[in-house]
Amino acid sequence: MDTAKFITYFKNKISKEIDNIKDAFEQGRIPKENFDLTVGELKGLRTAKDLLQESAKYIENDDN
Repeated sequence: MDTAKFITYFKNKISKEIDNIKDAFEQGRIPKENFDLTVGELKGLRTAKDLLQESAKYIENDDN
């Protein structure tokens, strides 16, 4: 799998997980005792997605 396809695949997977967590919050499926853990996970996923997007820019620049 080339790098661009991997980045796209991974970014989509992270986005889907972020959306799933958001939906769970909206639907009240996250118990109060798991709230802090889930918020931390959501922040981590957003950070990973941001880093991935930033890395993709550098990889594109290197390819050009």
